[in-house]
Amino acid sequence: MSLSTVISVGLGLILIYYALGLIVNATTQIIKISFDLRARALSQVLIDLMEEKSQEFMNLGLVQTLKPLGKRLFTKERDVCEIPKSTFSLAILELLQPQDNQYLITAVHLALDRILDTFTLDKVTRQKIETLLKYDNDEELLTQLRDVIHSLPDEDAARSLRVALLGTLDLLLGSPESQLARIRAGIQQLPEGSKARKALANAMDFGVNDINQARARIEAWYDDAMKNVGDLFGRQVRRWVIFISFIVTLTVGGDTIAIARAFIIQPVDMTAVEGILNQFPPEVTTPPEGSEASIEQIQIQVQLISDIIQSLEGLQLPLPWWRAPLPTTTSGWATMILGLMFTWLAVSQGSSFWYDILKAIKPSNSPPPPPPKKDDKE
Repeated sequence: MSLSTVISVGLGLILIYYALGLIVNATTQIIKISFDLRARALSQVLIDLMEEKSQEFMNLGLVQTLKPLGKRLFTKERDVCEIPKSTFSLAILELLQPQDNQYLITAVHLALDRILDTFTLDKVTRQKIETLLKYDNDEELLTQLRDVIHSLPDEDAARSLRVALLGTLDLLLGSPESQLARIRAGIQQLPEGSKARKALANAMDFGVNDINQARARIEAWYDDAMKNVGDLFGRQVRRWVIFISFIVTLTVGGDTIAIARAFIIQPVDMTAVEGILNQFPPEVTTPPEGSEASIEQIQIQVQLISDIIQSLEGLQLPLPWWRAPLPTTTSGWATMILGLMFTWLAVSQGSSFWYDILKAIKPSNSPPPPPPKKDDKE
């Protein structure tokens, strides 16, 4: 077998792998749209992080507004598949809203305990502050705390105590510390032992002085968590690619050995190679960003598959499988199965892989032959 024949057979096989890979790619896009794989991956990661609180989070108004406008093939509407980190931090803060103001009472009591431990107080002032610890109503506590502050003598010695009590008063009036106390109290309402509770509690423990810093910590944690969504989504798509490659290989009867024999008898037509490369570049089977949600996109992918199959029929190959007789011997079946397995493995590499190889080795990319040497006599 000459070198040119080997090159022609290899080029032809790569062309077949590329065309079948395009069918796999287009079919995978249909699966991604129909089964909302990206949204499912996001939901699984949120369940892993928040457990039973994940559904409550997804039902928040801020999150529901992110639903794509398009529809899936088998359901009325699609689920949220992506949440910007700024929206996520706001939604988390809404989710962490405590059911009552008990967190404020607790925060004020802790602040008063610190004051009792820090300051040297006379008996009357200490009794007044200790009395404040008995109140469990925020309005009553606010009134009594103001009375204690007003009762302090206007002396330099009481100035530090007054400042500390005013800071405690700010907790009840909505200071940044009270907002952080609300967030910390909300974190404790997350399922005990959940990853979200542990991560958010650690993020809020050190160096957080206001709500903006809290949001920045939440967004940083969210960025790390969303890497898991991408990894999970990629694994799901990869499994579908391998499965669809198997189905496509069996459906068209993509026996690499039989196809190679056909190319030995009839070398590949480079016009067909150029035609498929120009008509079906890889980006054709990949919908643009944001268009994945429409049923129209599914229709485009179905039409694309039909066009690719028609282009393959023009190559006059033993495709589909019924164009050639089935083996009649054990060795023939073994050879056919081996050829199918090789095609399955090759097609599962993806159309972009074979496209790059075709673009690199097709004859039109070869350098032009050197000009003929001039005769010295001339």
